[in-house]
Amino acid sequence: MALDDEGKVYVWGNNGNGQLGDGGLKNTNEPILVESLQYEKIVDISAGDNYSGVVTDKGEVYIWGFGNEGQLGHGDKSDQFLPRKVTNLGQKVKNIVCGGAHTALLTQEGRLLMVGRGREGQLGREQKD
Repeated sequence: MALDDEGKVYVWGNNGNGQLGDGGLKNTNEPILVESLQYEKIVDISAGDNYSGVVTDKGEVYIWGFGNEGQLGHGDKSDQFLPRKVTNLGQKVKNIVCGGAHTALLTQEGRLLMVGRGREGQLGREQKD
């Protein structure tokens, strides 16, 4: 993934789980614009293990790709082939980090939100800096 000075996101590489966010599963060796986000100003990006996520200048989060562990934050374990807004946060986010099968979100208020794979009690709770 790459983020340009105008807040546009470009992706390339393996797309076996929809992690490029173009609606398909075709790999690409050249950077392509994530078209469904072209009208958003993106301020932070992260590529995880077969999934991707971004944060907009409004503090909104979009995550897509492989979702088998709930790491996309949409309340289910389905794959998403296009960027999908995470609607159940209730807080504005400033940073995202996508991992192996978990996602960390740092809110503008300094709270850490986690979703995805983890041992009992590790994920899904809020922590304050």
